[in-house]
Amino acid sequence: MPYSYLRVQGSKVKVRRFLRHSKLLAHPYKSGDGFNVMLSSYDGKSLPTRIRLVAKFLRENRAEMLQLKALGFHAPLVDFGLWDDTPPGHMWPMYRVTTPFIQLLAEFGFELELSFYGRRDDD
Repeated sequence: MPYSYLRVQGSKVKVRRFLRHSKLLAHPYKSGDGFNVMLSSYDGKSLPTRIRLVAKFLRENRAEMLQLKALGFHAPLVDFGLWDDTPPGHMWPMYRVTTPFIQLLAEFGFELELSFYGRRDDD
């Protein structure tokens, strides 16, 4: 499902150091050199709603987000998974990301990624 994730990569030592004290529900990579944290399971078309939910999560977990920055992980990123719900023959929609959200990501040294998962199955 195209949910919203925090994706973090770094040395196994940094990952273990962070996860040892973290209260986040993190899913380490099998290789041990990174982990994912689900930020929101809201699977809607509304990117503004998803941005609000993720911003709330980041603010509520500010201390841990700043710890990620202090440990110097390489380019942690917030990944919004999106379905391609564009009707045939239409242009893809525009996705607007607000300045306050970009500033929040910058505070923590996070990058932003939009991942497209193709067309949603209507099953």
